[in-house]
Amino acid sequence: MKSYLMRALTAALLGAGLVPWAAADTLADIRARGEFVLGYRQNTAPVSHVVNGKPEGYGIDICLRIYEAVKQELQMPQLKLRYQEVKGENRVKDIKAGLADVECAITYVTQERAKELNYSHHIFVSRLSFVTRKGFEDLNKLKTVAVSGQAQANLRKVEQYRGMKGLQYKTVVAKNNEDGLRKVASGEVDAFFGDDVGAWGALVNAKGLDASKFQITPDNVALNPLGIGFRKDAQFQKLVDNTTRELFRSREIDKLYDKWFVAGMNMPLAMTMFTRDAFARPSNMAVQ
Repeated sequence: MKSYLMRALTAALLGAGLVPWAAADTLADIRARGEFVLGYRQNTAPVSHVVNGKPEGYGIDICLRIYEAVKQELQMPQLKLRYQEVKGENRVKDIKAGLADVECAITYVTQERAKELNYSHHIFVSRLSFVTRKGFEDLNKLKTVAVSGQAQANLRKVEQYRGMKGLQYKTVVAKNNEDGLRKVASGEVDAFFGDDVGAWGALVNAKGLDASKFQITPDNVALNPLGIGFRKDAQFQKLVDNTTRELFRSREIDKLYDKWFVAGMNMPLAMTMFTRDAFARPSNMAVQ
């Protein structure tokens, strides 16, 4: 049976050898340095963020499972763990250069990135859609839509969607997700356009924003799979795939999802059929 991305997206799976690269030996490097380096980002909650000086999140928890698998594979129970911040704009370059062994934040598995790095099975499938104030039901009435200036691809997609649907809204560039949502809250714009996980993370973590007053529309403008990035390395790919496959098989992934997206949240982010299907039929497919 075709996977959810086969059905929902027209993207080709990148084959090995598409571009020339020198394979890393990640496990040998980890053994030699005596530590596993986990790459995190400061503000991509709830996947990767810092609380009281410590990185945590959904992606961090998954990467910690990879760390445990590495300890077992190398038979190094005392293997050290070190956290290394990676910046959003440099994360592909930093991981490729070996600054960290894995990158555990909100990162789409795209064909362009897959030329440079390998990726885990999809750990989340994000929907590109609109965030509005509660009670706003008709997208035909949109006059202004904010888009994060940090996501140029989203700016192109929201303009394409406008043309495809014959809508009349103007786009406003926001500094980031939080800024875009504040513009919605103040009434400066009618909606914010972005991926549901990033917008939701900003809503539930930003000070002064009442998540209960917002809604994420059901429109699926595009689907973007998230994955853990690491250097090109077939041996390490196998270890990562075995780790995530076991998380999916055992349903431990459901507990992690509930921990970070549902439990105790005043605006829970329910698991979509696309993410559920990603767990049922693991895939490393890259999208455009």
